[in-house]
Amino acid sequence: MLLKSWDRPALRTGAERSLLLSALLLPLSAAATVDLGFTMTLSYLLGIVAVVLGAPSVIRGALRLPSTLVAVAGLVLLVYASGVVIGSDLGLSDQIARSRFRDVVYLVDLCLGMALVALIVDIVARGRVAIMLAASLCAGATAVAGYAIYQWFALHYGWPAGSVNNALNSDGVTRGALYQGAGILGWERVRGTFKEPLFLASHLVIALPLTYAIARRSSGRRRTVWRVAAGTIATALMLTASSLAVGALFVATLAVCCVWAVRRGAIRRSAVLGATTALVLLLAPVVFVDPSVLSGATGRSKEDLRLTSANRISAWSGATTVWSQRPVLGFGPGQSSIRLSYRPDLGPGVDAPLALGSAQGLWAASLVDVGLLGFSVWLAFFGAAAAAVYRALAREPNDLLIACAISGCAAVVLGNMSADRLDIRTWFALGLALAAACLVSQRMAGDGDEDPDEGADRRPASRGHGQRAAGCRITD
Repeated sequence: MLLKSWDRPALRTGAERSLLLSALLLPLSAAATVDLGFTMTLSYLLGIVAVVLGAPSVIRGALRLPSTLVAVAGLVLLVYASGVVIGSDLGLSDQIARSRFRDVVYLVDLCLGMALVALIVDIVARGRVAIMLAASLCAGATAVAGYAIYQWFALHYGWPAGSVNNALNSDGVTRGALYQGAGILGWERVRGTFKEPLFLASHLVIALPLTYAIARRSSGRRRTVWRVAAGTIATALMLTASSLAVGALFVATLAVCCVWAVRRGAIRRSAVLGATTALVLLLAPVVFVDPSVLSGATGRSKEDLRLTSANRISAWSGATTVWSQRPVLGFGPGQSSIRLSYRPDLGPGVDAPLALGSAQGLWAASLVDVGLLGFSVWLAFFGAAAAAVYRALAREPNDLLIACAISGCAAVVLGNMSADRLDIRTWFALGLALAAACLVSQRMAGDGDEDPDEGADRRPASRGHGQRAAGCRITD
């Protein structure tokens, strides 16, 4: 009864609009933020509003997802909630105010991410704002890509607004611009409105396949606009000189296209794609250990590439050492940053305060935070999500599903190689991939809600939904 009274058209519309605006403002990761002991972004706040207003849709979206995936997601939440109760209470509150209540923040962040996935699945399945959600994400990425291109010149020539960030940098102490290293032509790498070039590149990698798919489904001037947007995103991605992000996109594209080729019955093509994917995965560890071979392609020096690789390997080594002290249950959500805290190098003679560390990847952070049990349930969660998308690709690999699958796969790979938890943009990418997969399953089953295209055609064009408003189709 409560859900029925909650599920009103005005609240559903508010949830949809909040979700669209959240996707649009995802690039404001380190700009226009508020420091509440942790960095509060506009997209995060709007995501909370969308989930609260669309609570009935969150529940319906969870019911639309495969039961195995929902069960594993519940286990992930249970493990992290248990970690809050039984984990270590070690904090650095006297030295780092940002270390307080990290366990609660991590748990809320996890709940929000999974709720957003369910909300996206339900809204898309009901034929509401489906293509507009992807378009909003891509429009925001295009805007930050345009700024990043300007930033590349601004940093080199000293133009104004070379940095507009107001959040703390990755060292957790300083604000404003920090030198990001040399990239293309020896000029400084761009980071846009993110803390680091890798985070900007991660967002662009998520948006690029979606932008290309929207361009393919558009016509006339809209197609030209989206093609220009895709070119802008690709150019900014090149200026980040992030080999890790480009590599994740390349591997994800190979893997998804291999599934597509198998579905099409293209034996030779699937064999070539499969062999290439296997070869890339075999060579990836070698290139990661000695990334100097990428120096010419990225414009970065061999020393910078080796230092980046060494820092990540050092973080992983430190994380596994801490994990070995409490291997089964871990120390509690958010403890990986505290246990790996350090003093940043701010220059000679500067007494730098203690800063939170980074495990440089969800896999390493989960071992420290919730132990082997948490690491295992994350593997099961990603496996269940991949299985759901794979089944949809095997049934009907349309171009939108392929683009969403590539974005989701690349986002998860990067989340396990850089951040200590899944960023909200990763949850958006996962939500879009699972929503596209659920659309295929729903259509193949021949039941459920109305077909999104048909619903869009029946709605007045002035409402801004579906084919007429977006200039493209939702499904094949």
